[in-house]
Amino acid sequence: MGSILSNATIPIFSVIVLGYFLRKKEVITPQWIGPANTVTFYVAVPAVIFRAVARQETIIKLSAPVSLVILGSIGVALCVAYMVTLLAKIKGDTAATFVHSSVHGNIGYMAYAVAYYGLGKSGFQTAVFLSPLLLIAQNTVAVLIFALKERSGQTKILLKLFLTGICVNPIILAVVSGIIVSLFQIHIPVWLGQFIDILASMGLPTALLLIGSNLTFTNVGNDVTKLAAVGCIKLLLMPLTGVVLLHLLHLPADYAKPFAILLGAPTATVTYVMARQLGGDPVFASEAISIHTLACAVTYSISLAVL
Repeated sequence: MGSILSNATIPIFSVIVLGYFLRKKEVITPQWIGPANTVTFYVAVPAVIFRAVARQETIIKLSAPVSLVILGSIGVALCVAYMVTLLAKIKGDTAATFVHSSVHGNIGYMAYAVAYYGLGKSGFQTAVFLSPLLLIAQNTVAVLIFALKERSGQTKILLKLFLTGICVNPIILAVVSGIIVSLFQIHIPVWLGQFIDILASMGLPTALLLIGSNLTFTNVGNDVTKLAAVGCIKLLLMPLTGVVLLHLLHLPADYAKPFAILLGAPTATVTYVMARQLGGDPVFASEAISIHTLACAVTYSISLAVL
């Protein structure tokens, strides 16, 4: 556990905390956050993903058992979250955001960063190959959640978010491009490889700073019970279900940590975006993102130590 804390958890979350304090001191400003987030999501992080996949000698095939682990984990979390909203009488806009926050994880920034710094090259490559179906499933479920409570005029917004989240998702495109380069052994010129390396080098550190700069804890005290429930589902139940299914389906043991990191990712920023645009509860979404981003320091450390 000590080596995990010193080599992965503490360095990663120190950068996140630094981003938080730089925002508080106005070193990081809203004017910087917007463009930096765009460059990181559409350029730098895809460069990290493309580089990892393109240099992988063995392509991991998306088998039926792998798909069952991902879809089964989301399905269990979705059902439990829905049952909680019924039993706790969480209704309306907050109910939709509660369920969404329980199943939609921050893969592009948080999970990839933990896999990159915590698992090494091979583990990170495995996580990258396992992630596209999870990204697609998360975005599909998100659209379905809000489609069930659709208000007038939301259809176009839902369709746009769905297409953006899947068809033109830069991370998915980076994985596909990397697979093509690897499968067909396409030669990448030295200058282009160096260019990609430079872009990739700024991807995950900037992503961690951005995560920290967006943390907010203003109204957390009003929703402690609901936030705890979301945390139990997203950070504990979902990855635990994935690991159990992995063993039941006899998948390779070295998939356990990548699966736990991907499925145990904290609530994604897009939950706030969708809550704001589609009539959810943006305040609750913001609280969930912030609290569970910090809480996953504990759950990730345990996963890396135990599995």
